[in-house]
Amino acid sequence: MAGRTPTPASSVPIHRARSYRKELGGETKVEFKLKLRALQDWYADQMRPLGLSRGVSKAITGAVGRTHQEYRRIRRGRMLRDGTL
Repeated sequence: MAGRTPTPASSVPIHRARSYRKELGGETKVEFKLKLRALQDWYADQMRPLGLSRGVSKAITGAVGRTHQEYRRIRRGRMLRDGTL
């Protein structure tokens, strides 16, 4: 057995990149977004018995995404203001 490469016990499947839009359907981005939102709502309903709930839409809250750098700057500013830094 010396010098032989061991045979792998399992194989790893190779997945090609797929388009979520093609997988979920939808001819346009708007149609895709509606289908994705419906899928997420369905999943949230399935998880409700476990105590999980879906968040509030950004359209309602007005929340904006922030980069890590922006978040750190904001947090550092609050910590300096509060005297915790």
